[in-house]
Amino acid sequence: GRLVDPYTSATIAFARGGRLLKVAVDGGPSIPLASPSLPVRFAGATWATPETIVLSDAVTLWAVPSSGGAPRRLSSSDTARGERARMWPQALPDGGGVLYASSADGDPANAHLAVISLDGHRSAKLDVAATYPVGMLAGRLIYVDPVGALKAVPFDARGWRVTGDPVTVLEHVERTFMGASPLALSRNGTLAYL
Repeated sequence: GRLVDPYTSATIAFARGGRLLKVAVDGGPSIPLASPSLPVRFAGATWATPETIVLSDAVTLWAVPSSGGAPRRLSSSDTARGERARMWPQALPDGGGVLYASSADGDPANAHLAVISLDGHRSAKLDVAATYPVGMLAGRLIYVDPVGALKAVPFDARGWRVTGDPVTVLEHVERTFMGASPLALSRNGTLAYL
């Protein structure tokens, strides 16, 4: 996976061989961001603030300085409460937290959304069955549900709560065995879908 810095559009971050790297969009060398290297498994990343990229190794969410440096464990799966996976992080607007898909048994079919603050001190499980958070648009949380439908539900991004009923935007969205979907939502509302 690759992600473009949404704050400047001048940098692309990507994972390769267990490392998070960045490169300028106008060319140049790839620069390692996380030192030491992160685990090899990669389950999504999001540019949460201009200074922070949050990524998942499928079990743990890591905060990595966008200028480079040591990764900080943001949160790990809560095995005591039956959670085995935390994947596909997606930043809320204005650095207000990070959405992610959470699963008790590692099966995306049983996943739901959760949100965590960037300092890791506040978290909440949302009443939204989903394998892949896509983002926020016009006060709605956009996500892919466990049967592969792209949905939108009214969402209070500051209070971290669903405020209405979901509607189906698109049916039969392709998903990987880990629940990811080949789509992206820009800040201006353009949805790219393969």
